[in-house]
Amino acid sequence: MSIADANLAILIFESALLATPEAKGALRLLLNNPAFFPFQLPFMTGHFVSPCSDRVKIKKFGLGDLYLLLNVTLQ
Repeated sequence: MSIADANLAILIFESALLATPEAKGALRLLLNNPAFFPFQLPFMTGHFVSPCSDRVKIKKFGLGDLYLLLNVTLQ
């Protein structure tokens, strides 16, 4: 199933980040994560994801790896 709505794809990324203890993940790995089967997520850049969500920020590591970090405090 193809997901055309970018906001829905960002929500899926947020749920994946909530499921990890570090609350972070590489964008390229999230886009190709087998856990999202049978969904086909649209290609997105980190510079598109961050302004669309106030709960996700991006950090650049290394030579070009972009990481999504969850920007919320869990209670």
